[in-house]
Amino acid sequence: MKKLWNITGHFYTLYRALPGIHFLYEREKKALADLLAQIEKQECTHHLDLGCGNGSTYDIFPVSHQITAIDHSASMLAALKKYYPMVHCIQGDILNSIPDEKYDLITLIGVSEYLSEFPEFLSALKKHLKPKGTLLFTAAQVNLANQLRRFHGHRLWLRNKTHIYQILEDRGFYLIAESHTLLQWQYLAKLVDD
Repeated sequence: MKKLWNITGHFYTLYRALPGIHFLYEREKKALADLLAQIEKQECTHHLDLGCGNGSTYDIFPVSHQITAIDHSASMLAALKKYYPMVHCIQGDILNSIPDEKYDLITLIGVSEYLSEFPEFLSALKKHLKPKGTLLFTAAQVNLANQLRRFHGHRLWLRNKTHIYQILEDRGFYLIAESHTLLQWQYLAKLVDD
């Protein structure tokens, strides 16, 4: 999979600019921006972005954020650094490369469907969220469009909305808000106060 994304990274921006793809992508970004608008800017100054790709969603994050970005693709990180040189980039596996820090905001955009152990991963993420920390993530919907993504060589774990709710509850998160687009659900969640 890593090799696929290193190759894809060179063409990702061009692919996302194709008319139909661009339309879907802009709808997804708008849905994410609407969710982010529900949290106070001062609540999320230290941000961890897992599976950051080329940083194509960074224009919806306030520029005042201190962002740490992790991705396994060198070409994706190079593209991100070209437009966002202030972002601290780490090339590595998101499962094993998270700095031992606490963050106000953790984002996983277009990532959860690639994680077979997503519920366990969320449990591990809790130690990286500050009290009252926020989690913004997406989950690919179970539909024909996402099934077709498998023909591009992607191994996907698609989860329905009910399953996501149960995962969040079982891992000590509560849902603040959600939205959806053709390909994905977007979720904004916080840790349950102990």
